[in-house]
Amino acid sequence: MFVSFQKAKTTLVAVLLFLAVTLAFNVFGKDKSEQQLRVDFLNVGQGDSILLSKGHFQMLIDGGPSGKKVLAEIGKVMPYFDRKIEIVVVTHYDKDHLSGLIEVARNYEIGSIIESGNFSETELARTLREIQVNQSIEKIELYRGDTIRYQDALFTIINPDQKSPLLKASPSDNNDDSLVIHLNWWQSSFLFSADIDDKKEKELLRKNLPLKADVLKVAHHGSKYSTSEDFLKRVAPRVGVIQVGKNSYGHPASETLARLSDLGVRVARNDENGRITFTCQKSQKECKMIMER
Repeated sequence: MFVSFQKAKTTLVAVLLFLAVTLAFNVFGKDKSEQQLRVDFLNVGQGDSILLSKGHFQMLIDGGPSGKKVLAEIGKVMPYFDRKIEIVVVTHYDKDHLSGLIEVARNYEIGSIIESGNFSETELARTLREIQVNQSIEKIELYRGDTIRYQDALFTIINPDQKSPLLKASPSDNNDDSLVIHLNWWQSSFLFSADIDDKKEKELLRKNLPLKADVLKVAHHGSKYSTSEDFLKRVAPRVGVIQVGKNSYGHPASETLARLSDLGVRVARNDENGRITFTCQKSQKECKMIMER
């Protein structure tokens, strides 16, 4: 089985060296699960962690705030004999997205770590980088227009744009440099919007990007400063998933919930519904949603 990473065309010589990167992964033979895409929004508290599975291939987007919680959730979803996660995505380096990945990397074999160039000099980020180097895990930087293809699943990077200087001034800037990923698989589509805010949403709306999705990972745990009405209208999701736990930030905001309701988007929340799972079949127009506490 092969996973291919395709770099978008660019004028930067350094990036031209990485226009096409293909990795071969040793996995088990085909089974029925190869014909199904499964997306688990893991119940890790106030943080993001999403596990995508197709057969024996897994991609983990973020690890939430707790290694104990994310390992418990992964253990309920992945087969006990499968100790490899082919791709780990670090959308950005906030603790509620990064902390759990440290223990994941210590307990599972990781094929590749994907991130943008917005590396943060925090203790957690340095720890993950040390693990990556010590275990010889390949690190791949991806930007807008780059793609990841696994069989018939296409992941397109929506944000950030490497042509723009990465913002370093504040945590909100770090949020807007988050990796945003669109997944298309047959008749099913997902948009994983990390922690971007409405200013970044406006920028994305001005560009011809594949934003339309059946399922939207609502940005920044339902913050009132994200998931604007115009953005929702463009994405036009059937379901909005809010990865949220007990918190003091007022997430999800009543304003965000109202916008989702006004546009007829069904809301699913980890704090109320537990782990939220979508199982998608090639022949089905809609993925089946399962909520497990």
